[in-house]
This record gives sequence, structure tokens and C-alpha cells, in this order.
Amino acid sequence: MTQTTPSLSIVDNLGTTNVAPPDPMIAVGMSGIVTTDNATVSWFDGQGNLVGQEASYNFFLPVGGAGGDMRVVYDRFNDRFVVMSLANGTTGNADMPIAVSKDGNPADGWYFGTVDVGSAALLDYPAVVATGNAIEVQANEFSTSGTYVASDLFSIPTGLGVGGFYDGGPLAKPTELTSTVTGTAIGEPVEPEGTAAASNVIYLYDGAGFGTQAFGGVYYGDAYFEKVVGTTVTQEMVSFTGFPAENYSSFPYPTQPGTTTTITTELGENAVLAGGFIYAVQPYVPASGPDAGVLTTHWMKVDPTNWTIVDQGDVSGATLGAGVATFDATIAADTSGDFAISFTASGPSLYAGSYYVLHRATDPPGSVEAPGTLHVGVAPFDVTSITGGRNRWGDYERTVMPDPHASDTFWLFDQYAATPTASGVGVSGETLGQFTGSSACYCSGTRIATARGRVAVEALREGDLVITAGGRLAPIRWLGHRRTSLRQHPRPFDVMPVRVLAGAFGEGLPCRDLVLSPDHAVFVDGYLVPVRHLVNGQSIVQEMREAITYWHVEVDRHDVILAEGLSCETYLDTGNRDAFENDAGAMALHPEFSPQDFARQVWKEHGCAPILVDPAEPTLRALHTRVLAAATRAPRQSGRSSAAWTAFERVASA
Repeated sequence: MTQTTPSLSIVDNLGTTNVAPPDPMIAVGMSGIVTTDNATVSWFDGQGNLVGQEASYNFFLPVGGAGGDMRVVYDRFNDRFVVMSLANGTTGNADMPIAVSKDGNPADGWYFGTVDVGSAALLDYPAVVATGNAIEVQANEFSTSGTYVASDLFSIPTGLGVGGFYDGGPLAKPTELTSTVTGTAIGEPVEPEGTAAASNVIYLYDGAGFGTQAFGGVYYGDAYFEKVVGTTVTQEMVSFTGFPAENYSSFPYPTQPGTTTTITTELGENAVLAGGFIYAVQPYVPASGPDAGVLTTHWMKVDPTNWTIVDQGDVSGATLGAGVATFDATIAADTSGDFAISFTASGPSLYAGSYYVLHRATDPPGSVEAPGTLHVGVAPFDVTSITGGRNRWGDYERTVMPDPHASDTFWLFDQYAATPTASGVGVSGETLGQFTGSSACYCSGTRIATARGRVAVEALREGDLVITAGGRLAPIRWLGHRRTSLRQHPRPFDVMPVRVLAGAFGEGLPCRDLVLSPDHAVFVDGYLVPVRHLVNGQSIVQEMREAITYWHVEVDRHDVILAEGLSCETYLDTGNRDAFENDAGAMALHPEFSPQDFARQVWKEHGCAPILVDPAEPTLRALHTRVLAAATRAPRQSGRSSAAWTAFERVASA
């Protein structure tokens, strides 16, 4: 399999923070995005533009101020964002500050409250998940002297529609659920993703097999899943095939260039529920292979109905360099079966930076595509002078979330090693970005002229020979696909398919209806023209659908091939696909994915023909007029072979 890197759009470099660790978190909703670290709460519109930001203490000032170990989740069942912070123990109750957005747009304001858990202990390291009717909070309970007591799970009613917290009313006292399972603490809640209905079932994940944080105990290499139905907690253990027991306290810490100081990392585990499966990550140390002896992220896909692992694999650091560790990973999945993993990578030749990988539902089992880069590290990282000797990178993260508007599209918010302070203290930079699987062009079912005849695009294989307009046989280097929900897309006209009726460009051109993405270019009179510029409402029309799957074909260089007899482009590398073999990528030039000035420069230097994209261009206007005139003069042609198609097919039989 030829690996590719999904295209990335950097939305905002959010500056730096010297809070150690920053513990970045992100939640993505239908109308906005919220991020937190241990110092700041930020909120954005749906396109990733920053619209509000406050220091954590000031954000929670309506309930006395707070900060530290903050968590944020999106309640997809009620279209709200929930932010929580740790509770500092007092002589009364350890009240935990909580905020919920008034609606799905975080810029519209927040309701604030405190969670009365009825304990005199300190509640630390909170984890929160929204399940529809309640907010479930896991927290580690400490005595007032700082001794770890237990992990607790609290259920807080939302009160929506009955004057409760979601309506701006008071927070109801939570119900505490205590695990009946002995020998292990309650794991972190598994966050639901996608559009699954709310239920009273909660899954808990503990990749260490012993609580959620390294408190000096012995840890095991198995993963524990707990299931809460109502108030009853049961436990199951999932053992990795060929996955040895590990003592987490003996994990080798990641190295970095320019210093002997290694990076202190905690467990780096999380799990999500999407499409009926649980997706989870946790670290381990492979005994053999390219990552032998190096801390490595392991992922798995679990069927919770019978607790079986249906797929699993590693995020190899060896693809980024010898001895590179992958750690502090988080995973996200959509309901189409695509999942993404965001992780930190660091090694002898690589400063600690933020990276990501994608697995499409159609990718081979056990695989992830080539890693992409959110932000490289730029310097050694060392915070030992302010953290008591531990070079803490993070306790927990939630750095990747699916975009609810499109499959195989995900948002990232993560940290990287930035330039240290003047005194040499390490600093974390933070970046928000969005990546997507490669844009595609042909609708499923489109027939492409190849050396073995007319073949539906989804049935093509790497190595197949397609016939170009110049009469050569070009081997396919890579095939990709993308499924897009048009109803939920923020800019549906950018992805709405264009139908070219049979005979729109002359007899047999195309020989039957051809469906393309709007920015896919057809070859006319020596020019490449994105088909959106030729829509005329008669022979070339744009269609609304619930969703559509597009496909694209990459060959050795940008060229023109035949789709249903019509000359159409292959794809041109715009620079976002640098992990392809021979540095040749393919990406449709949708405005949201590729800046126009940059794309035009690439076309100028590497395109196989001039491209017309300005509707006011006289040549493009003339072409549009000519195609419309042909549509009004001639009846629709359907199913007839074009002379061009026949001529090119002779190449295949020669």
C-alpha cells in the first residue's frame, strides 16, 4: 500500500505557554470549537477563527475562579460544550467548578456552577463525558493530607427543560457510583462520538489496568474496560494479542536532540465510542521490529458486545526517524469507520512536536497512513527547574476530534517544543489545525479507460495502466476516496457534485452521464477548466445529495485521462502530500483546502495545461457560451461511444 498524508490546514498558531504540563484539550461541535489547557479557555467559530479567550481563573470567576487539570467535551446530544476544572479541597466540600455553553455556539455565553460531591477530600485529575441526560465525571479522590484514596464516578443531571443547569438553573447534587470491582480503580469515561442515541450505558477505559494515573503502583499491560449500566459497574479485561505485560514505571522516556534530558510522559491513553465500536490508544514498548525498545503508541478497535479486538496496530516512530518515540496519543473516530490519532513524537534527531495519522475505513487492517505534521518541535524541552526535576510533557490530552460536517476530516489542537525562555525554561507552543483525507474527483461508478478496458474507478488498482490523452499508458500510483455529507457541510456548494450529461461537449462526450466534484477540471480546447465554471443548468448541472463518495486517480505526472469518454485531469501535487512516494501527491483544488494563490503557482509550474479559473476570463466565458449553445441545439446523447474514446481504446488493444 502506498501511504499518503492527509492534507492539513493550519488555522491558528496560538502562541506559547510555560505552564507545565499544558494538557491540551479540544472539543468540536456543529457551530464552534472550544480548547483548554491548564491556563486558558479559548473558543472559536466553526471555521477555527478565534472569537474568545480567557485565563482559566477569570473564566471561572463567576463561581470564585479556578484553574488546573481542565477538561472540555462537546455534548452532542444537547449541542452544548462542558468545561470542568479540578476541585481544591477545603474544610467543607470539594466543589468542582463547571461551565456549560448556553447553546451550540460558545460565543453566546456560559452558565456556571459548582459540583457538590459531598467530600472533604481533594478531587484531582477530573475526566468528563456527556451521555445525553447527564454529565459523568470521573475524578481521583485524595485525603486532605494528599494521600490517594480512590477513583470515583459522579453522575450530574443536565436538568435541560426542567429549569436545571442546562437551563441556567442550579446544579443538582450528583449521584456517586462506586465500582463493585475490587483490585482496580475506575477508568476514564469513554467519550461517545458520531450521532449515536443517548443511553444509560457508560464505558470506562483503563489502559494501565490500574487506575488512570501513575501513583507509584505496579501496572499491567492489559486493558481494562468497565461497563456501567444504571448504577451497576461490571468489568472486563481485554488482552492484546502478542502484547506482553508491562511495568509502566520502567518505560523508557523519549529522548531529544541537543540534551541528555529525556521527556517525562504519563500514560497517554484515551478511548472513544463511534459506530458501535470502541477505539482506544495506549503506550507500550515493542520487543522487536523497527520500534524495538522505544516507547510506541498502540491502537485498537474493540467490539464491546463481545469484548473482542477486531483490529489493532502501532503508530511507528521509525517512519519519522531512528529511535523516535510516539507518545501522549489520543484517538478519534467517525461513524463511517475512519479514525485519526494525534500524538507527540521525539527522538535523537527530532525535537518534540505534534503529528497525526489517519486510517480510512477502506485501509488495510492494522495500518495507518503516513504521519502528517501539525507543528514540528523547534528546540530542546526542559522544565525540570519548575517541576521538581520531572520534565513533564503532559498528564493527559484530548488533541483530536472529528469534524461533524464531513467524514475523514478531523480537528487538531496540540503542543510542540517552542523556543525556551531567556532563562532556559522549556516552553510549549500550541497550534489549531484541521486535516482531511485527500479530496477526490470521480463519483463511484465512473468508468476510466485503461489497458484492460473501461473500469469503474472504485475497481481500479495501483499499477493499472490508464490511457492518457497523449496516447501513453500511465501506471496508477495511488487511488483515494472521500465520502462527504452534503447536508451537514458548512459550504455544500464547494462539494456538491456536478453532473455532465451525456453529449454535453458533443456526440459521445461524455458517452454517458459523468459526475465530478465541482473543482475537478475537464480538458477543453487546450485548457483545463474546473467543471463548476461550466455549469449551465441544462447539460451541466449541480446536484444536491445527502452524501456522496468521490474517487481520485494519481499517475506519475499531471495528465489527462478519459472518464466516460471525456478528457479529464488526474491530480497535481500542491505540496500537502509530501509523504507520497517520489513526493507526488494529489489534491483537488477546493478553496478550503488550498490557498488560491499557491494553487495557481503550482499549476503554472507543473500543470499539464493552462487552467482557467476566473469567470471573467474571455476564453472561459466563450467556452461556457459554446457549451450552453450546444446544449440547446442538440438532443441529449446517451450511451454512445465517442470517437475520442474509440481512438484511445485502440491503444489498449495494440
